[in-house]
Amino acid sequence: MRIYVQLGRLGDILNLLPIAWDHHQSGQRCGIMVAKEFSDVLDGCSYVDKIVFDGKPFEISKAVAKARTISPDVVTTQVLGPEQECTKHTYSQVDPPHAITDSFCREAWRLAGNRKFGTLPIVFDRREPLREIKWLPSKRKRQGRKKKMMLVAVGGNSSPFQFKTLLLEILRLRFPRWNIIDLSLIQVDRFYDLLGLYEAANVLVAADSAPLHLAYAVPTLPVIALINDKPSLWHGASWRPQHVFHCRYGDFPMRTVGMLQAIARLENQAHTAHPSPNIVHTWNAYDLNDESLNPTWLNSYATGIWCAMPFERGAAGRDSQTAFGEAKRLPFVKDILRNACLRQEVDGLICLTRADTCFNNELMLKLTNFRVPVYAHRTIDGAYHPAVDLFAFKKAWWLEHRQEYPDFVLGDHRWNRVMLELVKSSGALELQLGTVYQKPKIIP
Repeated sequence: MRIYVQLGRLGDILNLLPIAWDHHQSGQRCGIMVAKEFSDVLDGCSYVDKIVFDGKPFEISKAVAKARTISPDVVTTQVLGPEQECTKHTYSQVDPPHAITDSFCREAWRLAGNRKFGTLPIVFDRREPLREIKWLPSKRKRQGRKKKMMLVAVGGNSSPFQFKTLLLEILRLRFPRWNIIDLSLIQVDRFYDLLGLYEAANVLVAADSAPLHLAYAVPTLPVIALINDKPSLWHGASWRPQHVFHCRYGDFPMRTVGMLQAIARLENQAHTAHPSPNIVHTWNAYDLNDESLNPTWLNSYATGIWCAMPFERGAAGRDSQTAFGEAKRLPFVKDILRNACLRQEVDGLICLTRADTCFNNELMLKLTNFRVPVYAHRTIDGAYHPAVDLFAFKKAWWLEHRQEYPDFVLGDHRWNRVMLELVKSSGALELQLGTVYQKPKIIP
């Protein structure tokens, strides 16, 4: 039996549960060694052995020694802790022996040797409904007031959110008709007893702490994710498809309006699952206001075949500023497409455009007819322009060819030309001139 050593934090332990579930699904069983103070969370999972370490969460050497008395197959996934301990036990197991992913969440999966990050569920199969139900608003109360339920979890010690008090005041003022529940005021017997509330809620507003990670057990719950960015973007949780708004702590003051508008858009939406669309449409939204959306896209979105997936500022653990020290922050093309893949099925289409690219009304029908990659040159006032403003391809194609594409920033002029050559090498077809266009900019 394999044993994963992950002494704490609670969110890090939750991050490992899909891996344990994957072992279970393949007919294997694994154990997770956790510090005693966090061990109760594993009581909700029948498919993993709980191994309690009666020591401090940073005593990795002692924990590994104990784990090896139980099984020779021990993997340490703890990436946050004393540097010497992590170097000795965590990174001695992998090549290269240092972090290479863009988030501590993904790094733990790399250490575990699992490449399915973002595609496996968190499963709690030992829930206690009688414990969960006492925290739910009564049925009569919910029907009488017909209030939407908003859960707010912006406490936490490991990655504290400095605007907690201000955020709660803003939410109460802006959404007086919502039933806003501060999860820091609820003391459950087991942490996963919050799942009853999660399933009844319409949105979760969560800072980068355990309640945010628990939301992955309820993938239909829309999440306003406020993500840590200190001491680096790597120390923040990874983007997930259920994040309807994803914001780094440092960006919160200038993106507060966008957060409120993201919640407002949920007011008239049913609490339902998010089926994979035929086409995931993604673009760089770093320099756009959160409320802005190209109006020519709305007809396509109204069909339900398209899904809007802007790549928000800070949605990855790196950008041109953190990687190269540039003043202007720009995302990497591979990061944009990686997140789009998390939202799409293998045989579904991914469409990458510029933020100011306008659609011809027939574009949606044209894209669904092609099995090979397609691209479209820009037109301005009906005239051909050499820039390519649209690429579309199946997720399976990108997964097969992504290693052939250099790690360009979306801003480097070469990203467009190299992508064009890559899709052409797979027999890509060019869409009819005029399929996409740009409106001429009016200079006052």
